[in-house]
Amino acid sequence: MKPTTQLAVAHTNQGDVITLLTHDGSYRIQHGRFTLHSSSLADAEHFHGRTATEPFLHCRNPRILVGGLGLGYTVQSILATLGKRRAEVMLAEASDEIVTWQSKHLYGHHGRGCLLDDKRIEVHDQSIEEMIWKGGDWHSILIQTSGSPRDEPSCSAATLSAAYQNLRPGGLLCVLAPIRDKGLEKTLVSCGFNVRSQPVKASEKARKPRFLSFWKAKKPGDALS
Repeated sequence: MKPTTQLAVAHTNQGDVITLLTHDGSYRIQHGRFTLHSSSLADAEHFHGRTATEPFLHCRNPRILVGGLGLGYTVQSILATLGKRRAEVMLAEASDEIVTWQSKHLYGHHGRGCLLDDKRIEVHDQSIEEMIWKGGDWHSILIQTSGSPRDEPSCSAATLSAAYQNLRPGGLLCVLAPIRDKGLEKTLVSCGFNVRSQPVKASEKARKPRFLSFWKAKKPGDALS
């Protein structure tokens, strides 16, 4: 059996310790015994990024706000969906160490070079809720939670309402979470969104399918530019 190797340790702004681990070509980010991000969730994260990006490929300069880097699968999917199109991809990642992991430990994992070398990506050392409250003019906003959305500041009623205000007409707010939360859909609807939810397979190749919960919330209107 191949061993699990600890590659790096980081500290969050709250003082929590998280570790980057690898095993047989796969990776995971862990907080104690709790897995925050994993290669086994890659397909769900690819779905997240693709779904939030595809509707805006006709726009001249899509503006996309992403909450958290993790192992980079969501950002990878956004870039792959965009192809060579112009875009602004704002990444809210409060941990400088997690950003550094992409070039130091995950170099080449998403293709040639470092994922974050793409000039369309702009990294901000803030949380997604801070970026939302800061204001913007977004075509899409992506949020991923490691637990129940109801426990995350990024999914509070006030933050989701602010997200609604900062999206363009026809813009999307997409949320991916490991836990089904019926209250989130009600909150999104109360903010003015048209909402659809569905289960998403974490990995298409897994023998025992694991599902994550996904919400696609659209602001009424059409994104024309």
